[in-house]
Amino acid sequence: MGTSSLTLIPYRMKAFTVELLENDTWKRYSEHIINRTEESNSVFSDLSYEFSLSCNDLDLIQDVRVYINDTYEQSLYNNGKIRFPSKGNGERRIFLDCYGFVEIGLALILSNGTERFLTA
Repeated sequence: MGTSSLTLIPYRMKAFTVELLENDTWKRYSEHIINRTEESNSVFSDLSYEFSLSCNDLDLIQDVRVYINDTYEQSLYNNGKIRFPSKGNGERRIFLDCYGFVEIGLALILSNGTERFLTA
């Protein structure tokens, strides 16, 4: 799939992009994730977010499952855009239960039926 990245777009704040690493076994590489970035990106629990996925084979992706710190977050995928539907109480705050370190995992479901796992 080549180089992949994920742009996090917080409501009314500046978007930022993080690199996605392929993770075939879905194991955590926390030390590598923490040490590989020169920027200090932060997410906020009181903001709603949407994501924008960027990779070479975007047209092969049929759906995406999003995991925040290994917890599945319901999402809607459409041509690289990942949105989080409301649970009935306003906007979705996907980082509401997060404190300190956040790991984002994506399971990409491809058109041929296979899955690819990426983490940020």
